[in-house]
Amino acid sequence: MTKLLKRAFNIQQEELLVFSVFFFFYFLIGVQFSIGLTVSEALFLSEVGPGFLPYMYIFNALMIIFISTFYSSLTEKLSIPAMFKTVLVFFIVLIFGIKLLIFADFRAYAMPIAFPLLHTLFVMFTNMLPNNFRALYGQYLDVLQSKRLVPIILTGGRYGGILGGLAIPLLIPILGSVSNLLYVWIGAIVVSVGVVQYAEWRLKDHMIDDAGPKKRKTTKAASKGGNLALMKTNRYVCAFALFSFIVVILRSFQDFQYSLVFREVFPDRAQLASFLGYFTAIGSAFSLLVQTFITPRIIKRLGLGTANLLYPLTTIIGLAGMAISPGFYSAVFLRFNNKNLQESIRNAINALLYNAVSPSIRARVGAFVAGQVVAVASIVSGVALLIIKPTGLALFPLSPGQLALISLFIAFAYLATGFFVRREYGAALRRMLEERNLGLFRYAKEGFGPVDDESMEILRKNIREGDDDLCVFTAQMMAESGRSETYQIILEEIPRRKGEAAAELLKILARVPGAEEGEKMRPLLEEYLTCGEPVLQCAAMDAAETIGLTEETAELVHENLESGSPEVRARAVELLVRSDDLFWLANGLQTLHRMLNEEDAAARVCALRCMGELQNPRFIKRLIPYLHQNEEKVREAALEAIEVLAMNQGVDEENMEEVIRMTTSDESAAIRRRGVRQLGNNGSRENFERALTALADVDFLVRREVVESLKNMKRKGTLSLEGSGMLSFLAPLLFRSAKNGSREMSAQEIVDALSGFAVEHLKEVYDVIKHLHVIECRENASAFTMLKKALEDVVEERKLVLLELLGVIGDEKTVDTVSESLARGGSSSRAIAIETLSNFSSTGNTRLLILALEPLLLGRSTADKVSEGRKLWEMPEQSIDEVLTTYMNSGNAWLQAIAVDAAGKHLQSEAEGAAAEWRAQFKARAAEGDAYLREAAVAALKIIGKDEEDVEAFLRTMENDESQQVRLQVRREFLRYEGSGENLSRQEKIMLSTIEKALFLKGVGMFEAMSADQLKILSNISREIQIEEGKVLFEQGDPCDYLYVIVDGEIEIILDQENGEAKTLASLGPPTSFGEIALFGDEGRSAGARASKDTSLLGIEKEPLLELIYEHPTISIAIIGQLAGIIRSQNE
Repeated sequence: MTKLLKRAFNIQQEELLVFSVFFFFYFLIGVQFSIGLTVSEALFLSEVGPGFLPYMYIFNALMIIFISTFYSSLTEKLSIPAMFKTVLVFFIVLIFGIKLLIFADFRAYAMPIAFPLLHTLFVMFTNMLPNNFRALYGQYLDVLQSKRLVPIILTGGRYGGILGGLAIPLLIPILGSVSNLLYVWIGAIVVSVGVVQYAEWRLKDHMIDDAGPKKRKTTKAASKGGNLALMKTNRYVCAFALFSFIVVILRSFQDFQYSLVFREVFPDRAQLASFLGYFTAIGSAFSLLVQTFITPRIIKRLGLGTANLLYPLTTIIGLAGMAISPGFYSAVFLRFNNKNLQESIRNAINALLYNAVSPSIRARVGAFVAGQVVAVASIVSGVALLIIKPTGLALFPLSPGQLALISLFIAFAYLATGFFVRREYGAALRRMLEERNLGLFRYAKEGFGPVDDESMEILRKNIREGDDDLCVFTAQMMAESGRSETYQIILEEIPRRKGEAAAELLKILARVPGAEEGEKMRPLLEEYLTCGEPVLQCAAMDAAETIGLTEETAELVHENLESGSPEVRARAVELLVRSDDLFWLANGLQTLHRMLNEEDAAARVCALRCMGELQNPRFIKRLIPYLHQNEEKVREAALEAIEVLAMNQGVDEENMEEVIRMTTSDESAAIRRRGVRQLGNNGSRENFERALTALADVDFLVRREVVESLKNMKRKGTLSLEGSGMLSFLAPLLFRSAKNGSREMSAQEIVDALSGFAVEHLKEVYDVIKHLHVIECRENASAFTMLKKALEDVVEERKLVLLELLGVIGDEKTVDTVSESLARGGSSSRAIAIETLSNFSSTGNTRLLILALEPLLLGRSTADKVSEGRKLWEMPEQSIDEVLTTYMNSGNAWLQAIAVDAAGKHLQSEAEGAAAEWRAQFKARAAEGDAYLREAAVAALKIIGKDEEDVEAFLRTMENDESQQVRLQVRREFLRYEGSGENLSRQEKIMLSTIEKALFLKGVGMFEAMSADQLKILSNISREIQIEEGKVLFEQGDPCDYLYVIVDGEIEIILDQENGEAKTLASLGPPTSFGEIALFGDEGRSAGARASKDTSLLGIEKEPLLELIYEHPTISIAIIGQLAGIIRSQNE
């Protein structure tokens, strides 16, 4: 049964109990609705008549206002289940009272008052129960669960309606009268009370994280100003209230029109009750189909805001039919729309629209809408019908057709309000998401006030007595103060400082007012221009340029052209080429030319940066050849200079195309990142194709930069970010032709092309997920641990890129907000984020992209994701061998190496025939260029038997490999085939390959959150250390130079005590790490470490690790978590 429900309705195992309880509960509500509707409507129309309906609308409204006042006070005092049970008991009492009035035949002015009261009671019942039901299931289902399960739960009401409707004609003869059906209604309510009690007891562990405390207390701030103030401050509440107001009026007009027709057709009470019973059953059955198979798909395909427009459209159709041909069949459709479609479509959507209301005010808004808004709308509709009703007394009686036309006008207003609600729904979800998850912080930069004499003395003391950093900071403060004595104080302090501090003070002094007129400044500049210290020489030239003394110091600057420092020569060139003197200009350019052709890469880097400062875009052509040079820092400097020059007018497009072509294919990820950044400056088709190609780059930061470039392309393509039909029509007229003959793409073309590309890319992601599922189903899953980790990283990274692409295609602000929220985690926050994403308007491939992304963002099992993928694409089954072959042939060398390693471990247990099929592949990989791949291929060759004739020859060819790791792996395998590993040293026997290191580090708590690529980098900076039993690894107080991970053996942590004895604090075994805290300070080791057994360690040096943490912040998060655990354990 569970599997059937899961397959048919997408219900998860953990959701089954909650679903069952609420499905049965709404089934009981459906039975009550069908009985209450039939009894109240039949008795009222037959005994009172439809002409009295407008008075009932007004009376019902007044009663609702009175009851809702009491109801609102209870919502602030009782828990949601207690509130629901109180409401149900309240209706039991009222129904018993009305039954007594019917039995007593109590009348007023010859009219039985029980029937109007019963009509009012049913109206209150239909308004109060859905509101309580929404609040109740909201404690157990988050936004996305509600969106998926609530439409199915509400079908329980349809089943109850069918059962109740069919039972009415059968029960009337048995019970003797229509009014006796009230006992059945009471019995169903009693059972409902029991279900609420069961849910409160049994579903306690299923409450969602942010359901809040059971008692709901409204703060003074929340209630201040009342509901009208809430509508003014919350646009969504205002839109929702207006939408509900109009629909109540519209439903009253519909109810009045078809009631007139039914009263004429069925004058007998029993006939009318039987007809209404059958109508309810048949309508509920049809509504069941709509609610089960149509409504969820409409919501999913169109989004909640757009799906909300469907009921207004069906209402317009029904009223148009009534206006054209008022009669029985038009009345039947109108009642079907007003009752059944309203329940199956509008109510399901209406329940979900409450998700955009903050949980803190959701109950308050529900009570406001169900009470005051509905009541006022009922009064308005009642008064209006009293004025224009076709029967009885009326000021301006209209014909049924004219009444239908007025109703049709209201329906169009209802539709227009639906568009307003759709817009505000998405905005409200986004605001709610930001308030709950993003934790917006405001940083205020406070300036310094006026510096008085006392403060100036303190600053003077700090600048003289403080260290270099405090001195520079204080000098900056003094310079900003504008005090006249600042110049002299800093001038006197400069000779007392050395190096960087003196250079910074000199630059600050040049910016102090009056520096250009100070006679003492020139001797200081002359001294530093010839001091021979590069940092001071550059600072002196900066200061000379700032105060306008370039011409006066040109001769000394010219002497610096012969400096041994390329930085000094380049800075001198920058000053001289700006001189009006042709001699200085010529010498500067000659030096620049000479530096550009020097063998020293540092000189070329400085010269290239200098060219960027000359601000002549014609130099770009001169810089392009340097993008071919071998040194990465030279290529990066050339690109940096080109970026600066490209900001000027008159840039040659062909030159920039050449720059983009070269940099986007550079082997350096840093250069590729800067190269793809240029793609967004020109929206040509060639650049767009390059951007799509770069989206498959192995470097994640490159892919992120591509997304930003695509956003820039889109912004430049048109003023409209969303695009429109008119823009699509005008797009051919808006293209601009480039010199190369290619036209630029409009924003709409970019959106169309990207959405198609993103869907294809998403299909590839689902293929990777399918491969993960194949791996998870293997019995020897441990052989694929590293491959599984690498593929999970691929899915996660591509998912983030696709989400950002969606921001290019659609609403950038919404997607950015969703991305930040997803990064912060939390099931309820993630649910709201995904609902926000799925709500904004989209069609075609964009809609498909959103629908296919949702299962990935939800964090479901791999099997569930594969199942969702197969609903969208053909995804044939694959064997583990096919999966391994796929990644052995991938373009990512590290992923290839991991796949080869996994294949080798997998095939250790396979038959010889199966292993033989892989030999050629492993040998081919062992001869390829990447060291990681060669190392993994050699290790995987262990599946080759000893009797293979070519084994020794093959291994001999690998003995002199350029990689030390590969040579060691070859030696281990070669000696193993020769007869044993006895010839291997102890270190060689336990030596780990790069992948084995990465796999081992993954098992360490500090590094388990790292990606496969990060583990590779960490493996590269770690070295293996062997320490014999009894040897000391480090003493207490030693420098903190390494973090250690135990691979094998045992380490004791020793603390030297004041009495001279050593105390063992802990004994650590694999895979424990230690020495983490000491990495982040210079105080030395707080304790010593000694091997109690022969031990193998991985040592990770401090400086490379800190650099790695700086480049990859996610590593620091994992380390901080580990450090927090250590501190907690020490406190305990």
